[in-house]
Amino acid sequence: MYSHLSDKTNSKHLELYCVMAEADNAGFPLSYCLLSTVNAISQNKRMTALTEWTKGLQDKWGINPSFVHLDKDMVEIGMVREVWVDAKIQLCYWHMKQAVCKCLAKSKLSTTPY
Repeated sequence: MYSHLSDKTNSKHLELYCVMAEADNAGFPLSYCLLSTVNAISQNKRMTALTEWTKGLQDKWGINPSFVHLDKDMVEIGMVREVWVDAKIQLCYWHMKQAVCKCLAKSKLSTTPY
């Protein structure tokens, strides 16, 4: 079971992104990116900001992951495909479970037209 958070949880209109590394089964944050969704709400602005951030990590520190864990955000996926082209994209289990539960909780399931 998951708890659904209100849309008003983020009253400051900010999104926090983090690049983490793993060593000896422990996670270590390498870099953070805090974006304002007030100014970067469009996909192009967010994509540009995330791409520049990760290109900087790649160019300055040589960060080239072999895989990445993401939620199913197409902007994040696009950024990884552009910057870390060889990285395997893995969807986060928690986010996948949340999406399935949310879909199954709907009173009427929709189908996609062919």
